[in-house]
Amino acid sequence: MKTKSLVLISLLICVFNVYTAGAQKTPKRTLSFQQWIDEMVNCKDSVYVLDGADIIFDETKDNEFGKRAQNDQAEDIIIHADIVIKNCNFKTAQLTDEYIRLNHFTFRRNVMFWDNKAESPINFNNCTFNARLDFLWNDFSYLFIYDTYLKGSFIEGHNNFATIEFNNVVFEANHDSKTCYFVLSSKSLKRVEIYNSKFQLSDSLKELPIEPSMIPGIWFNVMTDNLTFNNNTFDLPVSFGGLTAHVDLAVKNCSFNNFIDVEAINFPERNINFDWKMLSGRLSILNQNDEGMLDIYQGKTDAEIADFYHLKELIAAYNKFFKIYRERGDIESANACFIEMKDLDTRRLKYNYEQSPTFESYLSYKVNVFLKFFCDYGTNPPKSLIISFYVILIFSVFYFFFQSEWDNISRSFLMRKSNKLLQYFRSEQKLEDFYSEQHKAELQSWLAFRDNIIQSKKEVPLFITLLLKPLYRISVLHHKVTSWLYHRTDILSGRWIDLKPARKWFVATTVSISIIFYLVYLVALRSFNAFFLSINTFSTLGFGDIPVKGISRYMAILEGFLGWFLLSIFSVSLISQILQN
Repeated sequence: MKTKSLVLISLLICVFNVYTAGAQKTPKRTLSFQQWIDEMVNCKDSVYVLDGADIIFDETKDNEFGKRAQNDQAEDIIIHADIVIKNCNFKTAQLTDEYIRLNHFTFRRNVMFWDNKAESPINFNNCTFNARLDFLWNDFSYLFIYDTYLKGSFIEGHNNFATIEFNNVVFEANHDSKTCYFVLSSKSLKRVEIYNSKFQLSDSLKELPIEPSMIPGIWFNVMTDNLTFNNNTFDLPVSFGGLTAHVDLAVKNCSFNNFIDVEAINFPERNINFDWKMLSGRLSILNQNDEGMLDIYQGKTDAEIADFYHLKELIAAYNKFFKIYRERGDIESANACFIEMKDLDTRRLKYNYEQSPTFESYLSYKVNVFLKFFCDYGTNPPKSLIISFYVILIFSVFYFFFQSEWDNISRSFLMRKSNKLLQYFRSEQKLEDFYSEQHKAELQSWLAFRDNIIQSKKEVPLFITLLLKPLYRISVLHHKVTSWLYHRTDILSGRWIDLKPARKWFVATTVSISIIFYLVYLVALRSFNAFFLSINTFSTLGFGDIPVKGISRYMAILEGFLGWFLLSIFSVSLISQILQN
């Protein structure tokens, strides 16, 4: 900030010397506005200096000036000389509430207003300034610049203005990049407003391979109660270094397409509206070096990270915005700001590891890298859930190819089923016979259960007998219904070799489709079992012994550890967001 102040003071001194060198002073006098305009237009010298004059609105002499002020279709008045207006008083007689409106003027060369006073607002409307426009040490109530084209530097400093307002202004840097600046630096303003304006490079400069450090800058080094930017485009670097807004700061619908300097910026405690999307990726610290170019610090290279002074200043600026967004309840902007601030910290940890490669420094760096990937440093719990789901899915794909106790689908299982299929085609057995044979032991146990009930009928209470009989009947009914279904769906009814060709085709087609559906069922069953096994393992719910064997057992242990670690981070991230909300 000291560098910036010294540069600005030097710039103002140089401006003063340029404007006053060789200029011919005129004695103090009184002029109407039209007389003042005529003198500037008709000046044959290279510099027009008006020093210590009273410029008073005269209803008789300023009739044409008044009409021009209200005519937005008027032709431009072209002024060729350098203009220096010093120690003058602009008066509108009793009409102190009217504007002093300069409408449709084109200034070919430099224009400076130095130590002047005005009772009424000064308004430049539909004007073009082809070189410099400077306001220094003036005492104006308001300064309005509307629908104006600024093709060179604009310097404002040490003025006593209540309000400065720009609306639909184009500032185009088309001069030497070392001296072409837009500067606001007064310290006693009530309001600064900039609307619908563009700050851009000229077409000629756009075509040149200009380094970012050589691009002209915009400096808002002001102290004001209220600052409002609305619908502006900034293609040039913008410096808010030293900006102080006491009451209100509103930046809406603006596009910042270059670096933004935020060193020593001071915000009001409340009434701040500056969406992070306009700032993202552009926060920096700008300093003008002795060669007139900008030193841009963003903490991205090793050389910049090594500069701990500016690194801390930049982190402090990020922290200011982060606190503001949290106080406003703008969690989205707060999170985005925090992510960029932590990215800066990650680069610092990487630099520390490269300078001092220890296991602890390596772990600190990699933990930050992982936290960015997994949950955006704890600001994005849904992202951590999505990544956890992918981890569960990857392990479930692994479990799919290994047998678990939950489904028992193995090679032996498939071979047993295949042998029964071959036996079905080669023998006279029906589907219900295979079912009865498979459940023969169950059926016999039910019959034994029934006999036991009958034998105990006289030895136990009647209630017990009545209670147990439905249990037997339900079991037998289930067996009979299943047997009936197998009987009704049996299409072979004998050996395959004994069937007629047409019947063979029908049976083969039907059985093939059934086998395909059965295989799909087995794959679906294995997939579901593998997926839910992975969920169970990841969430470490616990199930006694691990229901897998071999290498999959060790993978389950690994997944359990990963699940514990990742879910812990997710919990912390979620709690952090809940507390912020």
